[in-house]
Amino acid sequence: MCLRNQIQGLQENVRKLPKLPNLSPLAIKHLWIRTALFERVLDKIVHYLVENSSKYYEKEALLMDPVDGPILASLLVGPCALEYTKMKTADHFWTDPSADELVQRHRIHSSHLRQDSPTKRPALCVR
Repeated sequence: MCLRNQIQGLQENVRKLPKLPNLSPLAIKHLWIRTALFERVLDKIVHYLVENSSKYYEKEALLMDPVDGPILASLLVGPCALEYTKMKTADHFWTDPSADELVQRHRIHSSHLRQDSPTKRPALCVR
């Protein structure tokens, strides 16, 4: 029963999301997977589906397989253990510096470290 409450909570979270006009219908259709992964319950949902696969899937389905279904559910435990707090947002193009800016910052920082040295590296002397 607890899993059912978690699923209902996920559905409520998805409903509360602002309108996403830039996402394709396919992306919106599969948004629950991303939400379940962020909430760290995707493995529990798939495990529930594997245990009750006869209710939801045809006999040829991957989740109906007595070996592959549980393996798939157990493989999701790892990704669900991670915390996804550093995800890029829609405005990351405006907040992340460009490659040119990063190179410029590096040059400025490097020049402070070697003010007395010439701009070119000295040649290697082989004896």
